[in-house]
Parts: sequence; structure tokens; C-alpha cells
Amino acid sequence: MSKKNLIFNLTAILLFSSCSVTNYYQVFKTQSKEKMLNDGKSLVYSDANCTIFYNFWSDGGNIEFAIQNNSEKNIYLNKKECFFVCNGYAYDYFQNRTYTTTKGLQVGGSASKTASGAAEISISGANVYGYDQTNSIAAAKTYAVTAGVASNISNSVSWKEPKIICIPPKTTKVISEFEKITSTLIRNCDLVRYPANKQVKSSNFSETESPLVFCNKLAYYLDDSKDLIRINNEFYVSGVINLTEKEMIESKDEVFCGEKSGYKKLYWKGATPDKFYVRYTKSSYDILKH
Repeated sequence: MSKKNLIFNLTAILLFSSCSVTNYYQVFKTQSKEKMLNDGKSLVYSDANCTIFYNFWSDGGNIEFAIQNNSEKNIYLNKKECFFVCNGYAYDYFQNRTYTTTKGLQVGGSASKTASGAAEISISGANVYGYDQTNSIAAAKTYAVTAGVASNISNSVSWKEPKIICIPPKTTKVISEFEKITSTLIRNCDLVRYPANKQVKSSNFSETESPLVFCNKLAYYLDDSKDLIRINNEFYVSGVINLTEKEMIESKDEVFCGEKSGYKKLYWKGATPDKFYVRYTKSSYDILKH
């Protein structure tokens, strides 16, 4: 091998090794400030008229909720009086948005090329109703991109965001306005940022010491009254732990009605509705322990 080729190969090895990454997950454990039922599928809050279901398990925390009308009257959720609050900052559920749906005919061809980017890996878990669903996480991969070259003939329909959402008797609606609770890692001297198996240690917080407090402030009225009934579902992070991908994801046989499908599926380990995670990576440039 020539000296020139040797230098090139060593440079390539160093370049690729410096770009290698390892996946880690910070798992957040939450507590509710008011009494809620954790049935293993959802966190459940109830008052005299409705039941609210939460399942935070997702990357960054899923603040979506389902509200079930248990009464014989219409429930009207007043979005102008509803807020998501995170560490003291309030975010409006009603934002006076205009939505547009476009339908049309596309005529043309397409061209393909290869690019490097993020593909997705499917992992099974539960949604806000407690039903099984498949979520995705990004994974580095080379993939094919198809770019359309086409002409559009279309028409659009626009409508304003409603201020009031009606939930008819004995029905359920899902309210989903915000993407996540947080994308920020909690760091302190008790948490090893990139732990080996023997270095896994949790960091726990009391209600007053918690670094992350969030809540849903909701307001509704019944169809025979304009008096607002207010709900304050407040939560705080009571603990965090940093884990490797091996400790977070497992491969198991898919089983339905006692029968095995014959192929493996990926599942989250320890996924519960009162937890969520933030996925992060380590490169060779990261040298800090905490």
C-alpha cells in the first residue's frame, strides 16, 4: 500500500469514528398533584361530569388528552379559558388559527435519488386511550428519495379554529394542541450522562424541588348553564434516569389471542402512562461525564 493511500485510509477511519453516535434515553417519572388513577394504560381524572385520560409516554412527553362526557348533557370545552402551563409559562389552547384543506389532481412524473438522513424504526406502545399503537424513532440510514415533478389542479376549503368544542353525551374527543412537554435534558452531578450498566442511577425530586412542573388548566360548561367548571390537572417530575438503548427497547414475539405471529416486534421496556423520555446521542466529541 502506498504512503498516500495509507494516509487516506487512516483519515477516513478517523473521520467515520469521530462521527459515530450512540443512543441514550433520559426517562422522566411524573407525579400528579391531585388524586388520579393509573390503570397501566392511562392516568385517569374524573369529576361529576367527565373523565380525562393522559398517557405521556413519547419522546418529549405527549400532553394530548382524551375527554369523555359521562353526563346526559352536552359538554362545551371553552378553549379561550384553557391553557397548558409549563414551569410557570402559560400557552393558549385557542390561537385563532385558520385551517385549510386542499383537494386536487396531480399530473406528472417523478425522479429518484439516494440521500443520507433519518429513517424511522417502529416501536409498539400505548396511546392516550390505552390501546396499542406503533410509534417511530429516528435512526441514521441511507435511503431513496422520490421527488415529484408534477402539475396541480386543486381547490381549497378554509375554516376558522373553533373557540368552543362540544362533546356530546356519552362520547369522547381527543384534544391535541402541543407537540411535547419538553425536549431539554435534566443534568446534575448525580446523573451520569452516558452511563454503563453499573453506572445507572436515578435522580429524585420532591414536589417543591422538581425542575419541571406542568399542568392543563381546562374550563367547560354544560348545555343548561354558562357557569364555567374549571379543572387543574397538575403534574411534576419526581425522578429521572439515563438509560442505554439496550435498556429501553426489547425484541419480542408478537402474540395475538395466544398465537405467535412468527416474527419479532420491538417494544418499549417499562413504558407507563406517567413516564416519558427524551432521546439523545453521544458522539466521540462528548467528554463530559455528567
